Amino acid sequence: MLTKTKAIVLKTTKYADASIIAKVYTEQMGLVSLLFQGVRKSRYNKASIIQPSYIITVDIYLKQNKSLFNVKEFSLANLYLHINNDFSKQAILLFACELLNKSVREQEENQALYNYVEQFFIMIDYSDEKLAHLPLLFFYQLAAYLGFEPLNNYSIHQPYFNMVNGEFEKMPNTRHQNLSIEDSLLMHQFLSFVTSNSFSSLSKINRTKLLDIWTNYYKIHLAEFHSLNSIKILQEVL
Repeated sequence: MLTKTKAIVLKTTKYADASIIAKVYTEQMGLVSLLFQGVRKSRYNKASIIQPSYIITVDIYLKQNKSLFNVKEFSLANLYLHINNDFSKQAILLFACELLNKSVREQEENQALYNYVEQFFIMIDYSDEKLAHLPLLFFYQLAAYLGFEPLNNYSIHQPYFNMVNGEFEKMPNTRHQNLSIEDSLLMHQFLSFVTSNSFSSLSKINRTKLLDIWTNYYKIHLAEFHSLNSIKILQEVL
């Protein structure tokens, strides 16, 4: 059966002499791997649009009990206008691709998540605003779609953030990982910034600390989640 769907390229690997295997997040099937046969020898240089963060339209041959699907045709679904000339924007999109690739596991349709990711990627391309907080916002919003959004129930009586339960508690839980009282306050401030959409007072030092906190939070809530290689790049360029 032949199916047409939009797909966001997350990771690519050269295969054989002229092909590419790409991990993509699709509008209709969730996370899948696609085989683009012979594309690296195409005289039309179509391989140039099979790279992380690109949004493409693909015609896929679907077969049951397959983990790798062949692509019949593909084309660019969205043309980025500013990404190629902006290293900071490239770094954010590569981070988002890596986070999605290491977080999403289901091979099933999730229209809401796909729409969010596509809109986020396009927004990065067109945005003229400061971008430094956006990786943290993507961490938070993806966690919400995946079902482990932290609760901002902080108060002076509940000042410790429990990384396992995803909420603030009266005392550190000896059985779970907890943030220090200082880092708990920082987490509370970030969650408050999300609600108010005001990140201007978040310093680079605190953004760096929050990237580490969120990485550890994902490690706790997702089996087989590993460190993100793109974090170091973000910390340097944002």
